[in-house]
Amino acid sequence: MNDLIKSRTYKVNDGKKKTVIKVTDVLEVDNSNIEQRIRAIIHMKNLDISEISKQFGTCNEHRFIGRCRTGKFRFSEQRKIAELLGVDIVIQMMIGNYQIEAETVKDMVLEACKIQNKSISELSKEIGTTRQALSRKLECGKFTHDEMVKLADHFGGKYHNYFIVNGYKI
Repeated sequence: MNDLIKSRTYKVNDGKKKTVIKVTDVLEVDNSNIEQRIRAIIHMKNLDISEISKQFGTCNEHRFIGRCRTGKFRFSEQRKIAELLGVDIVIQMMIGNYQIEAETVKDMVLEACKIQNKSISELSKEIGTTRQALSRKLECGKFTHDEMVKLADHFGGKYHNYFIVNGYKI
């Protein structure tokens, strides 16, 4: 966590019977790094990462953080993490005036292809992979944030994936 803390300030108020210390952390988070985003929310909300990891379905926090480091989560897993953290999540692709929100990466990509009048075969050629490899990856549904940004860029759009915490995008 300390790697996310950019600065820390203390404000001490001495009283006769009590001393009140207010600690303020300024966190700096890479928005494309889901691990940092999750760790920041855990810090902000004073949550127990061990409990979050158990509820997510991993046996310990190290495995959970390991999964977060890869950044490869299905949309359903990201939504589950948001629920466990007690925050909202936005996962969408914007192509022109079209806003695509889908249950899976596959559905999102298929909708983007439909908007662009492309087939999966055409898309796979354009991004330099085989149709079979792209189809397998879409079936698995585990894409990193950067992979989704590149796909959205390819369609001439933008990919948005963020948590909403106290009205702020993280």
